[in-house]
Amino acid sequence: MSRFDNSAIRDRIISTNHEERKSFRKDRSALWNQQKEIIEGKSIMIYDKTKAAVK
Repeated sequence: MSRFDNSAIRDRIISTNHEERKSFRKDRSALWNQQKEIIEGKSIMIYDKTKAAVK
């Protein structure tokens, strides 16, 4: 199980808006924190459930 992000998933998370977030079943603060860490250049953990929803 690879939990570390790749560029395609990072781009998808950055471009996610409020309505898409609901379809991912992700709470607002979790998505906000992931977007913030991506912008700061940090790596994030991507779990299988999130990876499946984002694709």
